[in-house]
Amino acid sequence: MIGMIVTGHGSLAAGITSALQMIAGAPSDYMEVDFSQDESTDELRKDLKNAIDTLKTCSDGILIFCDITGGCPYKLSTELKDEYKDSRKIEVLAGMNLGMLMEANMARTFMHDLEALTIRIKNSGSREIVRYEKERKPKHFVVNVDEDEM
Repeated sequence: MIGMIVTGHGSLAAGITSALQMIAGAPSDYMEVDFSQDESTDELRKDLKNAIDTLKTCSDGILIFCDITGGCPYKLSTELKDEYKDSRKIEVLAGMNLGMLMEANMARTFMHDLEALTIRIKNSGSREIVRYEKERKPKHFVVNVDEDEM
């Protein structure tokens, strides 16, 4: 099984996890790591390492979802990916949304290739971003036909 870690600023990880549980039930091999405003980056690093260590039985690897690129949760996740490169398979995705978490949670039950799952989920997340455009109704024309022309 591929483990999942969800991390982000504020209570984003807890909030999106709550939504995932509401729709799909409680995920297994799954950890949420919030980065609160009063927390230091050292504390966040420790929390992320604890989450990785908790998922050590996930022999197919761990996929870490971050809220945005460039933020502390993303930066530290990529550093930990490099730190664990000899002992654990870890992939990191940023820009997460609920649709991609749902897809990952389902797909990891039958996919065991971490890189293939990561690519699939990145594409899935992109498809979840859409712009709503109200469908335009065709104009109806009333044609007056002269009965003499029929």
